[in-house]
Amino acid sequence: MGLGEVQREETGHLQNHLVQETEGSKCTALSLSGSFRVKQDVKERPSVKHTSLGSRDPDQDPNTLVEYSHFSALGKMQPFTMSITTNCLLLMDFHCHLTTSEVVGYLGGKWDPASQHLSILQAFPCRCRLGDKENAIVVEEEIRQGMMLRGLSLVGWYHSHPHCQADPSLRDVDCQMEYQVAMKGLGATYQPCVGFIVAPFHLTEPIVESTIQAFWVMPPPEHKPHEYGMPMSMNFTAIQDSYLTQDVVNEMKWVSDYYSGAPDFLFFKEPWHQDKTFLEKVKGSLAKKLPKDQVSGQLLDFVQSLLTTQQGQEKHTSR
Repeated sequence: MGLGEVQREETGHLQNHLVQETEGSKCTALSLSGSFRVKQDVKERPSVKHTSLGSRDPDQDPNTLVEYSHFSALGKMQPFTMSITTNCLLLMDFHCHLTTSEVVGYLGGKWDPASQHLSILQAFPCRCRLGDKENAIVVEEEIRQGMMLRGLSLVGWYHSHPHCQADPSLRDVDCQMEYQVAMKGLGATYQPCVGFIVAPFHLTEPIVESTIQAFWVMPPPEHKPHEYGMPMSMNFTAIQDSYLTQDVVNEMKWVSDYYSGAPDFLFFKEPWHQDKTFLEKVKGSLAKKLPKDQVSGQLLDFVQSLLTTQQGQEKHTSR
């Protein structure tokens, strides 16, 4: 589907993720304040195997984390190939580091039905709090227009797990399944939708780089319609961009300004591990995703300025 009349339906489904979540949902606490300590706040929660879930149960905790399954283990091939630009990964990673609350964003790209390849080209962070219905409508329309202007289609979404591993919850699985159904189309109009989960903080080791996991949900078999969909790990290729786009620079400014001053904005000058600060941790993770024209480190200096300088300018509200 494209982001025209029909894509209003798509974004409506995706918007449900924004407007239906409430405080304490998923694996994050949505209104933390004070200092964020990895050892205290990032906790590994046991992930269950999909085979142990059985049929849907109203008493099943929707926040239950589920292990990924792999196509190779099922004797199957991944249904389509995927690539994602480093600029897209860079912006996703930056966005997901900013706050101790869960964040959400959309992914714009292109689908090639001939080669069955999905190219993910640009991230669109949602400058909106989970549960904020009024703002969500404005943000959705802004993103829809932004994708249209750039000739991109809605191809997926991402969200962060700041307090646990990058395995999907049952709610994530159901959301992803809904999005796939809403966007799949028929025959030649088929277009896939993928989800990404970003876990900025590792659970057992002080690893600088975030975990970024792509997933797709295999529907339950027709003879077992009441089972949960199976979250499948999706392989993707990262394509290094030649240069940093102005879109990425603008989005980094806007999204950091949006969270600046909030009680859940990360304290980047505070220690993350031993003598390393959270700022150094963020810069270390982003350094793995720089475009070719930024190897000198200019962007990382820009990031440091954004995250440590109090924003005194008026918030940008248009893309």
